[in-house]
Amino acid sequence: MDFTSPIVPQQSFSEITVSFDVLRSISLCNFLVFGLCHDSLMWASFNTCGKMLFLVEDPTWVQTVLKDTPNLNATVVKYRTKLSEAGVTHVFLHDVNRKVDKAYANEFLCEKYRKHAIGRLWHFEIPPTRNVTSADGWFC
Repeated sequence: MDFTSPIVPQQSFSEITVSFDVLRSISLCNFLVFGLCHDSLMWASFNTCGKMLFLVEDPTWVQTVLKDTPNLNATVVKYRTKLSEAGVTHVFLHDVNRKVDKAYANEFLCEKYRKHAIGRLWHFEIPPTRNVTSADGWFC
């Protein structure tokens, strides 16, 4: 597989470094990515010995990206995820400078689980739901 591309990544070097360092620390991992972009080839190259799956809702966009990078593992899905089925989950949220992304992170990913904040990238480490306790019963 050729891991080179003329596409400039959407993230800065320091933002990419956060994700790369986490992937390197848990190498040979299963890495699930919500979305697909022209720099997805870069993300796949960070986990060459593990499994990486890109989940996308738009079949036309999948075809567009896979035309230039056919070796990426991308699947068109309708999201039906249950939090109770997840283990420790690493969430990388980019573009937190946008109002909707920041609001989503604050509402659903919780400040207390944020591990890194570099530029427009936030990294969260969400524990399994069985380990999440709160006096008032709320996730955050």
